[in-house]
Amino acid sequence: MKNLKLFFSLVVLIFIFIGQLVSQPQVGDYRSAVASGNWGDASSWQTWNGSDWVSAGSPPSGTAGTITIQSGHTINVASAITINGATIVVDGYLKETAAITKTSGTWIINGTFEFAHAPASGQGLPTATWNTGSICLITGITSSTANLNAVQDFYNLVIDCPSWSGNLNFGWGPGTTRNINGNLVVKNTGTGRFQMHNGSAGDPLIVNIYGNIIVDGSNSTSSWTAKLTSNGTSTGGTHIIINVYGNVIVTGKSTNNTWTEFSISRGSQGGTGTAIWRLYGNFTMSDATQNNSTAETSGGVGRFEFRKS
Repeated sequence: MKNLKLFFSLVVLIFIFIGQLVSQPQVGDYRSAVASGNWGDASSWQTWNGSDWVSAGSPPSGTAGTITIQSGHTINVASAITINGATIVVDGYLKETAAITKTSGTWIINGTFEFAHAPASGQGLPTATWNTGSICLITGITSSTANLNAVQDFYNLVIDCPSWSGNLNFGWGPGTTRNINGNLVVKNTGTGRFQMHNGSAGDPLIVNIYGNIIVDGSNSTSSWTAKLTSNGTSTGGTHIIINVYGNVIVTGKSTNNTWTEFSISRGSQGGTGTAIWRLYGNFTMSDATQNNSTAETSGGVGRFEFRKS
């Protein structure tokens, strides 16, 4: 018994030691030094010299080490940079105003990452671990999401794009499952709408939203709309199942309810296509429009299923 207790004590000490090693900064690591600053300014950063954090002589190159945006700090990428090998930890707020070319590296988002420009190849969202409470805020989409790198799971996903034009999707296709572990918030889709399915035929796309869906069109206009649906114009045989475990809250503007939209489907889906929303929470909708374009007369199914007991 004594030997067993000694063994478990040693195991605990080893894990504590490893944890300390992992959390200890390494020479050349960076962390934000100011409440608000630009990535390219050395004054925005401190670096670890082996015993202490000191003022950085230059901004991080992105090729090695760990770069941390501390909680309560905002770092703006005002000029294009490349991340090639570094580990980026966002505990505060990182705003990508100019493009970050993401060649390689590890991204851990605990705070907010804002994507504030149009996407191009290699410059979309980081393939990241989006931890509990994190926010992926998308503000820069214009007329394409082809290079956004949005085929991944998120915690909170917020769409607020005044220059959005056209009816756009994030490339979520058939036979896959996408998880939003927090809330999906649609605040601004410009003159278009956000569609979850990419329009390809095949096995169902399953979207699990574990928090709330919030469509906030309270400030909408004819060119500043808030619109969400499962799919748009589709080939035959498209299928989607959306499980919403929180509440659905849709708020429009009384002067024109067409500026805010929460629809089952906006594509005919052809033949036996399906768009099924399984709602496990409460549903509230005001001053907004609801549509269903799925061709049910041809055998298709488009519906809300209210599953709360």
